[in-house]
Amino acid sequence: MITFDQEIQVAENLRNFGNKLREVFQTVSFERMQVLERSRIFMKVKEKLDEETQKVQQRKEVMQHSKAIIERDLNAEMAAIEALRDKEAAEKKREFELQKIKDEQ
Repeated sequence: MITFDQEIQVAENLRNFGNKLREVFQTVSFERMQVLERSRIFMKVKEKLDEETQKVQQRKEVMQHSKAIIERDLNAEMAAIEALRDKEAAEKKREFELQKIKDEQ
């Protein structure tokens, strides 16, 4: 014949409940730590990506500025070369006209 001592049964149930509660708490804590760790890693990666994006944007701006300066200088040189060609053409035309006048005399 088996008899149950109610106090022993209650104590055992409380102990089992405490163990299960501890397991659940540890599982929840572990999962929360995993989420926090993933968030921390994500933020570090995001910060690095933002820094790299900013560096690329700065380089792009510098390159665009340099390109604008080069284009301006090239246009100025092309205008100077065109003016020189026009001057030389006018000089040749003048010389040709002078030679034509000499030949006619």
